[in-house]
Amino acid sequence: MSKAAAALDLIGIHLDSSEMKVLRYLFKASRGPQRVTFSAVYDQIKKTKAVPPTKVWVYECLRKLETAGFISVDKLSRPSSYVVSNETIANGLERAWRNRLDSIESEIELLTRATAEDLAAFLYKSATGSPTQQNTNLARGVENVRRLIRSELLDRKQWKAGDELKLIHRLDNLIGAKGTSGPVDKEIVAAAMDGLNVRVVFIASDIPINGLGVVATFMRDEVSQLASLLSSGRLQFRLYPEDIATYRIVALNRSKLVMLLTNAFRPDTAVLLDRTEQPIVVEHAMQRFDTLWDQSIDARALMATLFAKSVDPNPDTTA
Repeated sequence: MSKAAAALDLIGIHLDSSEMKVLRYLFKASRGPQRVTFSAVYDQIKKTKAVPPTKVWVYECLRKLETAGFISVDKLSRPSSYVVSNETIANGLERAWRNRLDSIESEIELLTRATAEDLAAFLYKSATGSPTQQNTNLARGVENVRRLIRSELLDRKQWKAGDELKLIHRLDNLIGAKGTSGPVDKEIVAAAMDGLNVRVVFIASDIPINGLGVVATFMRDEVSQLASLLSSGRLQFRLYPEDIATYRIVALNRSKLVMLLTNAFRPDTAVLLDRTEQPIVVEHAMQRFDTLWDQSIDARALMATLFAKSVDPNPDTTA
């Protein structure tokens, strides 16, 4: 294996994976950074495959490539068109690299906090079937918190088109020290593009109302998607004008939520609450969201203006 291939493998990019194979077919179909339809990609696959895969399988690979940032998709054109270029490839690799670094940092943090005594006690309880094992609803460590949100709220099996995700978010937790954004926030945008309705209440913290520009900055790679979602109404922003102490939650419908227990850009402790098990707590959190939503300022018009300023003033309208 070459050094380049080994490096790609380390950040989770496997050249023999299904997604990378479809990416190569997309390259062949487009013959450069040109827009290409799904039909053209699928025709390219059929030319080289005696038994071509299903269209559903190819669509899923393209969706994963889009989520990972390796391709861009113009969903406003009919039919939708796909674009792959050096820029999109670099974007996808940078995301994978950042995610891998975050994962390594989380693993180091977990190992630093763990003690031989704690691990031995947990192993003993697991082996003996003790009912005092760790609560699986509690997640510790940045990567475990992200995994909890993904598996319980964002996984496509957990919701259907038209369902609603509610967030109470703080503006001062939106961007990291290096100007980076969290991968979960971008995955929420991807879910919204797939049909999930998203409502966000931003707590102003010490950032002024015009500080909503940080949203446009941190989501600069998804500006066109956000503009489309705002226009469709599937994504709604409101700004609570005062800095208050309240829940920081991500909730699916009114049935379950993940409550973040660390007030930081990368929360490392969270708990999953389900209405069937904690009905009073979940209902209180939902009522709190409703109250904040009603008392907040509708920020959609301001956000639409900010995103419009971030879009290329001379977009390609030939597709």
